[in-house]
Amino acid sequence: MTGIEFGHVDWGWLSNVFIYKANKGFYLKKGMSNTTIFPRPFASVDIQNSGCDQCVDAVYVEEANSGIGVNFSNCNLIGGVVSGNKNYGTIRFMNSYLEFDAGKDINKITTFGSTNYYNKNHIEVAAHTTMQITNSEIMDFMGDSQGMWLGSTFNINGNLLLNNSAIVWPNGMTGFNEKKSSSVNGVPRTATQHFTFNVGSTTLMDNILFRGNAVRFKDNSDGHSQQLFVNVLLDPLPSGYLPPSN
Repeated sequence: MTGIEFGHVDWGWLSNVFIYKANKGFYLKKGMSNTTIFPRPFASVDIQNSGCDQCVDAVYVEEANSGIGVNFSNCNLIGGVVSGNKNYGTIRFMNSYLEFDAGKDINKITTFGSTNYYNKNHIEVAAHTTMQITNSEIMDFMGDSQGMWLGSTFNINGNLLLNNSAIVWPNGMTGFNEKKSSSVNGVPRTATQHFTFNVGSTTLMDNILFRGNAVRFKDNSDGHSQQLFVNVLLDPLPSGYLPPSN
């Protein structure tokens, strides 16, 4: 099921919408066009005060307008964020909350031994995409304490700009990838990553608070990517994220 599908939408506004248990919550794709009058049949949308809960992908941008792109402000989005390989539009999140946890990743499975593990990346930044996240919070519950996840919170092939935001891994990522052995039950201990940098990607972070016991970075680019971090701090969360029950 798809929540809301956008094709050729010029200067679209959407507010006060809630989507529940969709495969794709907010879905942007190439629309129909009169090639003379509207040669670029892509969506440019502002989405405000809206939400998506228990979606496989809360935001799926197959293609968006390369000028205005798509803007999310004051939104609560629970589910993956994906940009397609054909997308040239910018995706922006402002004053928003993004959350990822188990149950959304059933469409991508890797098997080690007799155990199935989820291997879906939670935020996919495709090669031609610029993604901006500002004044927001990202919460990823799929730490290794779940024992089921081998993906990345951010898988970056394009441009990622993060500023004035908090990124939280409340489960601590304290499972097999923090152990001294090279693998547990055949699973490489480096399988789970927070950030994966791929060839041609650019990542800029400014005023970022990480909360968790560690932050894991993996460079798949053999030096053919760029990262610049300014004013980045780690709060180790030694006693967990949630408040005490009594």
